[in-house]
Amino acid sequence: MITATDKIIRFNNLDELKTAIGNDIKSKDVLAQRYCVRFIMLNDFKTFRELTKFLAAELNVKMYELQNLTLGEDKTITIDMLSDAINAITESSLVTPFSELVRFYKEDDFNGFFNEIILTEDLKNPDKRIYIPIIGLNNRFNDFLKNFGRIQESAPIWQLYSPQDDKVKVFISKFKTSFLPAGSEYYKLDTMKDWLNFWRKQAPQEKILCSAKPIRTGWRNSRPDSIFTFSEVTNVYEFITEFLGISIPFAYNEYDSAHWEKLLEAISSMPQGSFSWKTYVEKHFNTWEFSLKRILEIWAEDKHLNYDRWLLKNYLLHSNQLDSEPYTRLCLEETTDYFNPAVFFVKLAERIFYATTAAEREKYVEERYHLLHNEASRFRDIVPKSSQDWIMEQLVSIAQNESDLSTAKKLCTGTFDFEKELYFGWYQLRSDNDFGMSHLKQFYPDLHAYLAANDNSLYRQGAEWLSDYFKAYREAKIKDSYTDDIKSFIGTYNQNDATFWDWYYKHSTCHDLYHKVMADSSRHPDKVYWIDGLGAEFIPFIQYLVEKSKSGFEIIEAQVASTGLPSNTSLNRFDVDEKTLFKYGELDALAHSGHYRTRKTLIEELNTIRKIVTSILHDNSVGNHTIALVSDHGLSALSRLCEPCKLTGKAHHEGRYIPYTSDIAADSMPEYITVKNPDDNQDYKVALTHSSLGRKPSHEVHGGCTPEEVLVPFIVLTNVDSSKPIKYDIKSVKNDLPVSSPVFECIINPKPKSAKLIVGNDKIDMAVTGTKWSGYIPKAVEGNLIISVLPERGKATSFDVNIYGMGMGNSLSDFDL
Repeated sequence: MITATDKIIRFNNLDELKTAIGNDIKSKDVLAQRYCVRFIMLNDFKTFRELTKFLAAELNVKMYELQNLTLGEDKTITIDMLSDAINAITESSLVTPFSELVRFYKEDDFNGFFNEIILTEDLKNPDKRIYIPIIGLNNRFNDFLKNFGRIQESAPIWQLYSPQDDKVKVFISKFKTSFLPAGSEYYKLDTMKDWLNFWRKQAPQEKILCSAKPIRTGWRNSRPDSIFTFSEVTNVYEFITEFLGISIPFAYNEYDSAHWEKLLEAISSMPQGSFSWKTYVEKHFNTWEFSLKRILEIWAEDKHLNYDRWLLKNYLLHSNQLDSEPYTRLCLEETTDYFNPAVFFVKLAERIFYATTAAEREKYVEERYHLLHNEASRFRDIVPKSSQDWIMEQLVSIAQNESDLSTAKKLCTGTFDFEKELYFGWYQLRSDNDFGMSHLKQFYPDLHAYLAANDNSLYRQGAEWLSDYFKAYREAKIKDSYTDDIKSFIGTYNQNDATFWDWYYKHSTCHDLYHKVMADSSRHPDKVYWIDGLGAEFIPFIQYLVEKSKSGFEIIEAQVASTGLPSNTSLNRFDVDEKTLFKYGELDALAHSGHYRTRKTLIEELNTIRKIVTSILHDNSVGNHTIALVSDHGLSALSRLCEPCKLTGKAHHEGRYIPYTSDIAADSMPEYITVKNPDDNQDYKVALTHSSLGRKPSHEVHGGCTPEEVLVPFIVLTNVDSSKPIKYDIKSVKNDLPVSSPVFECIINPKPKSAKLIVGNDKIDMAVTGTKWSGYIPKAVEGNLIISVLPERGKATSFDVNIYGMGMGNSLSDFDL
């Protein structure tokens, strides 16, 4: 019985094989003429190429190149396609490359294919030979022959093995690149057509990098043989560093494989040898200086993807960019979520609370403060409320467990709105020691500016008490209490209609003041902004916002104006040319949107006013503009703290006024005054005090007669240099004055037309001799006193003077010497 071993004819050299091939062509043996396929087993590609030349040159054998069968650059050739192609050959041909295709077929397909073609017949062409070289498939082909049932009748199988097998290592990679570095030891084959062409022309190579899709799919079907060793490249980091020879300064993590693959795409798109990690990242983000501001900007931008944040993180961690920012580096190291940009911002905000020791916390507290404080709006927008609530809980807990708020204050950054509530509460409860006005100025400057208002100069002669009233009103809002000071002021100045009308009529309406400035060519506004619900209590706060804005605008006039009665919008509309009038309704809407909330409502009011003023200044940043800010009414937060009068009649605006007809008595009462509004010719009972006429309000109200409801700002600001206040240099001659002759003297340059000395509610005309101005301080008593000098068309400058007694020659006592 003939075995596979018997069937294989072995030759010692190529000449012997050539002779056998030549004899076979001439043979009249029945099997030789019946079966046309001849398998030639080889173990090196040099012999294959020499055999190819012999067949073509001396025997006129045609080259049948299988790569021409592919239906695309990276498509495989199926068994059926291969079988059909071989059966269709009509003349003697060498099929190439063959083994470099069939080695990737599954075992059943492999055996089935050879079963089909080994006994291929062409009785009409007995001299036709189809030569099929099998290179490096010794074991697998022998296994087929051992199980081939008709081996005794098949055509001869020839074998020529050289002493040394070719050794080829094939690295199968799903990763592709457009180039390999110069001098690379690897040969790159990207497609199936590349693979098939290679074995015909260029083989062998010791190391091949192959990314052809059919081979990536089928390489595991290839059994170990004498030539080929297959190894799969699954690690993109290995691909970049080993095969492309590119150095990346950080280690591979399988979790980030998708990002590494995107990096590989970028590398492959560049000219060969041009990739530099540092340069690539800097060009990718179009920046060469990664400040903390720029880092946070990149991380937060919606246009940046996971890959971008991964890239930025690893660039920063593996350079010296964060050498002086250890807290940022720590937070970045612990951030592994690149999809949600908020995660990094949350880490920066929260991480310090996980510090295990006070020393560790102290190490990071300053860096964290500047980081969050300088990018407050970004953190406020990105860090979710749940995280902000958690941070607030930590701060509250820390504050409750320390006597002086020292740690809690260090951990506050002024970034989040809830911090304003904490500052507000600490000022309410601990202003005497731990959190006074100096702390408020540092941590919550807007609330400090609101409370520290010095608005003596705003009120008309005879109504200067209103400055003290609004100071008391602001404090009452802070305490959320109807204080004794407020009761005293209202009980005195709103005691009845006579006392009310006395101070009310001392102030002009916004309309009257508007027409007055319109007549002054140097101050008349080209735009009017109506801020609904803005009361006189906020005039100093608006002055503060404009001064701090660095917008080029200055306030050239600030006055307190009165509204019509009742002090509601419908009866106090500010109508001018529609082209110049703009209305902001957010502040009034805030008052009507829900119940008054201690701390939160005032915080929201200050935020709203800041946004409005910022918007107005921004909208007028181009060109020269003079702007008037007006309002229709103010708001009172105190009516909700007073019992209502519960009068009959349909009360409006939560009981702040009641319309009535002529058949109802029109006499004023202690609870209200009676007025006839000229706009609608309607009679009204208008609440004189904070007690509403109907039910008790639950939120801020307007419509009544309290100062905060009926007094509003009239402010003119400009960026026109010629209209701005004159800048004066004012220096005091001396600040220590005897009580017997308290005359304050100062030098004012340039020389104004006139100047006033402001002492409390008193405004004294100053006399001038040369450049020296003097004014007598009335009712002087020993002690420290703050006074102001106000030149014409200038701003007031304050001085702290010391009034000393007659027995002292100077301000120092003997104990001070």
